[in-house]
Amino acid sequence: GYSQNTTANEGGEPQSYHWEQRTIRVSYGTGYSKEARETPSRGEYIYTVGPDSVGATAIMCFGGIPQAVVATTNDPIRPSLMEALKKTKGRYIHPTVKINDDEISESRWTYRPKAKLAIPHDANVTRKIYNAAIRGDTVSIDISGKGSFSLILPKPNVNFADFGAECGMGRNRKE
Repeated sequence: GYSQNTTANEGGEPQSYHWEQRTIRVSYGTGYSKEARETPSRGEYIYTVGPDSVGATAIMCFGGIPQAVVATTNDPIRPSLMEALKKTKGRYIHPTVKINDDEISESRWTYRPKAKLAIPHDANVTRKIYNAAIRGDTVSIDISGKGSFSLILPKPNVNFADFGAECGMGRNRKE
């Protein structure tokens, strides 16, 4: 097997996290062009699997653009992700994001209250989160009204390595 992050829960037993990968097809409805409605988009995503927790993280790749998604509650991230892909209302937020205590430049995110997810607008923020997972860095986020928490970024495994070629990420990326 591949290495997985281990953290202790309240009882002190180790809890493992690892990356899973999925492909996804997105169909467009009214409000989109006839061509968009007739041609579903294919994409892929990786997400953390383990005990449901604040800070669970997913990274999606659609149309060559990487997109991080972060859980702000203990709800399971995968169903929340499916909810977020629907046209749901969100509001702009400006969290403080730090990698190993170094604040990254101000970034605008969207908070989706129905899905309880925070999503950065800038693909470079997603790339920084992705690279932090590779390096084993700590990424923390402080969202006004939600508090501060760390992202769950397990050690990369084969699913992580195979992810993101279309977005210029992973071992299969196009040079």
